[in-house]
Amino acid sequence: MDQISLCVPDLRLRHRENPDFFYINKNLRSSYLHSTIPSGLMLYNKHSLDLDLSTAPRRFKEVCRTVLGGGRFPSGRTEEGVIFNELHKLYIKHACHEYLENWPELVRYCGYREDNIPQLEDVNTYLKRKTGFQLRPVAGYLSPRDFLSGLAFRVFHCTQYIRHSSDPFYTPEPDCCHELLGHMPLLANPTFAQFSQELGLTSLGASDEDVERLGTLYFFTVEFGLCKQDGALKVYGAGLLSSVAELTHAVTNAGDKIRRFDPAVTVSEECIITAYQNAYYYTDSFEEAKEKMREFAGTIQRPFGVRYNPYTQSVEVLSNSEKIAALVSELRGDLCIVRNALKKIHAREETVENLTHMLTDTMHINTQDEEEGQDISPN
Repeated sequence: MDQISLCVPDLRLRHRENPDFFYINKNLRSSYLHSTIPSGLMLYNKHSLDLDLSTAPRRFKEVCRTVLGGGRFPSGRTEEGVIFNELHKLYIKHACHEYLENWPELVRYCGYREDNIPQLEDVNTYLKRKTGFQLRPVAGYLSPRDFLSGLAFRVFHCTQYIRHSSDPFYTPEPDCCHELLGHMPLLANPTFAQFSQELGLTSLGASDEDVERLGTLYFFTVEFGLCKQDGALKVYGAGLLSSVAELTHAVTNAGDKIRRFDPAVTVSEECIITAYQNAYYYTDSFEEAKEKMREFAGTIQRPFGVRYNPYTQSVEVLSNSEKIAALVSELRGDLCIVRNALKKIHAREETVENLTHMLTDTMHINTQDEEEGQDISPN
């Protein structure tokens, strides 16, 4: 409980004058500005983004302070279209359906095209309206705990720089191409956004060891995962979808390096950030990957549960039967709304009966759990 009591207040989101931006506890702002993993700033290639390495960290942090203080994201320009063009060719054949479904909207609202780097400000506005996720700039790698805790509040921490044009097809550190082309299309998918938040909530109050294990599985799914669709392997990992070189390698040359995803096995795999992975993991479907991650999350030991309250934008600790009963009551109301809606479209949907039974069974189970939680007196 000590870890969660320290973590949650610091991460509570607070709206002020501008509802388009949230504000984080002052201590957390400072920690995020200075807690990026040092190697994140040591991975630059010889070109160093055309910046003096002695000033680059300072300049990145200045941007972080500006945005966290309520300012706007800085704008950038480029005439380079080689990364976009080559990746887009690969997406058509190798990207999963969930990744591609929101691409037209990203083109329309966020300027996803070959002659333009989408601006973080535009993408932030789009994501917030689409799934409630918001972007926050960082200067480099965050620790797994800091990064995952951001997801718990539907906050995605992203970098601000772009790889050097001399080597556009691969970069060891996450850059704007990685964030914008790799992560954003899936964060615009409501079910994937919910899944990402669930992983973040799982990390709150977990031990350092469990957070590291969760981070490893996140790495080999959300960053480098594959799944089967239409009888072929498709890619949903952001690390692959933002690298022409590694995406091509994974789908054409990896061969026996592609293995079935098993959390118990994958959790021991080494996460490589300076070269291609030693192994890539796949599941029979995109949904299976999410379910396996949820199953693993359920094994993490905590003497309480947590849930995100979207109305107060805070995390609530479910540490006793009264809090859980209140949540069950709230969920029952939502399920009744869904069940009534299903009845109204019964004539047009053949699956309504099965869905209705599923919801009824769920409500029955929840009711039993609630009664058991409330009846704590001895017989």
